[in-house]
Amino acid sequence: MTDVLRALETHFAIPIKFDENTFKNCYITLTLGNESLEEILKVITRTIDASYTMSTYGIIVEGDGCREQ
Repeated sequence: MTDVLRALETHFAIPIKFDENTFKNCYITLTLGNESLEEILKVITRTIDASYTMSTYGIIVEGDGCREQ
């Protein structure tokens, strides 16, 4: 999860803030085409039962995290 959000930060040049410890047990693999950042964030947050907010300062992803596999 951390790697996915960091890649989105780089690709879309926007800061994404989240608690790495909270999401350390969340794993997600995506194959993306030309989806918008919002579409990608919706898929990710629905998959891990989280939420996100967007502002002029960047994106904040919040949730309870995932259980250990």
